[in-house]
Amino acid sequence: MSPPERYGRGQHPNSRKQLQPGAGQWRPGQTSPNLRHGLRSENPGPLILAGPAKEIEAALGDAVPRGPDGEPTPRFRAAIQAVALLAVQVERCRLYLAQHDTVDSRGRWRAENDALDRKLTNYLAALRELGATPASFARLRLSVEHVEDLALRRAADLEEADRDLEEDAP
Repeated sequence: MSPPERYGRGQHPNSRKQLQPGAGQWRPGQTSPNLRHGLRSENPGPLILAGPAKEIEAALGDAVPRGPDGEPTPRFRAAIQAVALLAVQVERCRLYLAQHDTVDSRGRWRAENDALDRKLTNYLAALRELGATPASFARLRLSVEHVEDLALRRAADLEEADRDLEEDAP
């Protein structure tokens, strides 16, 4: 008789261990069994994201498009929140590695090191996209100045064409 026939569904003696009071309970002072390195944090909450979001917004300065209320526009706010989440994930993993060392008990390189490296690459790429690094800010500033210069030249050309049309009109 095989075990599934001997015991009904969920009746195996080992399957009842989870039903004992206190089984699987996290005890204060222990490291959390679920949150290890923080790289998979998806929704740390608005209070945790607020700090990094304000820092990123301050780093962007005048490059942030703002609405009439002075707050960043909704699309830009979403981008700032996404980059702030990356910042929180990087910081949590960095603190985890500082607490647990970069090698495990057997002396092997932790996988979190490589994952942190990839996350940092994504974080820096996102900062570059927003124009929050010095080089990307300079490129963004040059692009904006170039577009403004082109717009002013185009407006001057249109004004001159309007004057020419008015002079040629009978």
